[in-house]
Amino acid sequence: MSNYRFQLEKYSGMKSRYICPRCNKKVFTRYFDQDFQEHIDVTVGRCNREEKCGYHYTPRMFYKNKKIPKSTSSRLNRKKVLPLKTYYFNRELVDFSNDNEVKLSSLYQFLVKKFDVDKVDRTFKRYQVGTSNKWRRSTVFWQIDSNENIRSGKIMCYDSITGKRDKKKFNWHKVPDGFKMEQCLFGAHLLANFPQNCDVGIVESEKTALICDIALNGKMLWLATGGLQGLNKDKLLEFRSRNIFLFPDLSSKNTKVSAFSSWKKKGSIIGKELNIDIRVNTLLETIATETQREEQWDLADYLLS
Repeated sequence: MSNYRFQLEKYSGMKSRYICPRCNKKVFTRYFDQDFQEHIDVTVGRCNREEKCGYHYTPRMFYKNKKIPKSTSSRLNRKKVLPLKTYYFNRELVDFSNDNEVKLSSLYQFLVKKFDVDKVDRTFKRYQVGTSNKWRRSTVFWQIDSNENIRSGKIMCYDSITGKRDKKKFNWHKVPDGFKMEQCLFGAHLLANFPQNCDVGIVESEKTALICDIALNGKMLWLATGGLQGLNKDKLLEFRSRNIFLFPDLSSKNTKVSAFSSWKKKGSIIGKELNIDIRVNTLLETIATETQREEQWDLADYLLS
């Protein structure tokens, strides 16, 4: 866990996302002052549309441009607020979702049309994928760390014919007031029992991690960040003895920052800080067509095609 005073606010539902000052979309993550448990300024943060918008105004830039000291007089007489504790969900909730008609979920129905049913069953069980009553036939991707702590539950909906997700239907299992949600990589619980000499592949999408595990016969441990910006130092602290390969999605030509460039930069920085061998796989960048770039294909799209 990072000890930096200023950190991007952890996702805890749409209440933790704001209007971006540049693109006016409600996808803006504000910086949070850990010492005083408050935001800095409405302009200080990062747009989650990294490829299309790219707005990022840091606390350092804010204080430098405004010529405001980091500890203002109004704060000097205030006491620091103790940080919130990480919340762990009850195991019974996971077990119930795993038993709750998993085979009727739209994602499961899509995958058994593409792969051997026994392989799909094995992967769903390994990754402890569940279903939710939030929406009909929706899927729950539980984030469980290597110590079997249940960090969060990400609820998503898919089309049983195309396998595409419904971007309007997305939610998290709510964390109680007084706690915070501290995410980990999807599939991290598999790390403890995976051979040390086997490599780790990290993709963006949870669905992609499942498809890679099914199609590539478990030769590599596949984990997911849950999105382009989900790759960070905190999530990789327990990977010091592993070789890690990053597989970012393709980006269209008109994006401000490509997923490949973003992960290459992040991987280099994190690798040096944690002394981990992190490499960005260039396969998709090498073989992609212009159409595939515009459609932002990922590794799963190639395996399915």
